[in-house]
Amino acid sequence: MKKRVLYLFAMMMAVLFFAAPALAENVNHETTALFIEHLDEEGYHYTYQGIDDNDYDRMQMSFEGDNCAPLVNLFFDASEERCSLRVWDVIEYEEVMEPVILGIVNDLNEQYMYAKWTADDDFTVTASMDVLLRPNEDTGEILLQAVRNLVNIVDACYPELAPYAK
Repeated sequence: MKKRVLYLFAMMMAVLFFAAPALAENVNHETTALFIEHLDEEGYHYTYQGIDDNDYDRMQMSFEGDNCAPLVNLFFDASEERCSLRVWDVIEYEEVMEPVILGIVNDLNEQYMYAKWTADDDFTVTASMDVLLRPNEDTGEILLQAVRNLVNIVDACYPELAPYAK
């Protein structure tokens, strides 16, 4: 009985410690693998979602800010030259508030050069950023800094949008 318990414990630990780094070997794009390797080294949590129909490697990362909890969606392009970052549904708003939201989104786009804000057709606000990449030893660090920047921008701007959320 003791041997079985120890064996099960050892198997669970092996899965826990070896499963996440192994994902870096199964991704489709080198830039994705480099980023995952950096996240593993830095102790960040992420969800690798695989390849979508458009040949993008997809990931998600959750964060806790002072004002909101952004979920960053990452799309690694097959060209290995860019990664698109998206925070969907920063807020959902009523249709009648669209003129106000469009004004706020325009103001935010003037304030932030690298983050793009959109009021979408489904009455939600999205924050996005595209990052140019080259697969090299700095890829993970550069992309993680971009993700942090987008998260900080979303968190800083959320109080301006929050009064209009459903």
